Amino acid sequence: MKNDHDPKLRQVLETWQVSPPPAPNFKSNVWRRIAAAEKRVGRMFGQRLREWLVFELPKPVHAAALLAITAVLGTTFASVRAERARDRYRIESARLYLASIDPMSMATRVASNLSR
Repeated sequence: MKNDHDPKLRQVLETWQVSPPPAPNFKSNVWRRIAAAEKRVGRMFGQRLREWLVFELPKPVHAAALLAITAVLGTTFASVRAERARDRYRIESARLYLASIDPMSMATRVASNLSR
């Protein structure tokens, strides 16, 4: 809608301002909300964790995400442990094989068996 054709209307609209009076107890409500926010921030970590576990974790989205993270971490941890166990087994197998073909080791074993 064009208001260019009525200069008086345009002038009135340009000067029109709404200044509602503040709500009763506005300042006290603001300070109460600030205090409540500070209290929430200052809560102990354990309390926030407990509240999250009780109220947020049962939600399917959070439970599924936690389950997925747990599965990935568990698989990664098991893979790392299995790799270390394989490395220890390979090293021990190599040590036993080298000891079985070592001429000095064989001579020592034969001599100890003969002395018995």
